[in-house]
Amino acid sequence: METFHAVRAWLASIYKYSDQQVAKVLVGNKTDLDEIRVVDESKARQLAKENNMEYFEASALNMTNINEAMDHIKEKSYEIFFKDVPD
Repeated sequence: METFHAVRAWLASIYKYSDQQVAKVLVGNKTDLDEIRVVDESKARQLAKENNMEYFEASALNMTNINEAMDHIKEKSYEIFFKDVPD
């Protein structure tokens, strides 16, 4: 839960020190340990929505949604950085 509460401070740093259009995602990790879940999925999704981020539930242990989250951030970054570049 401590890490989840820190997300708002991390986002404040992003907004203060970087371009507002920076690509970002929120990843809820360790879905393989669902029986000891601390952060409710709906709260995580709401935080992501409030900050214009996609939310992924993932497990590094069994590689669930890891590639999907990385692909999303890659595609979003490309879209942001190259949106005004002519073909």
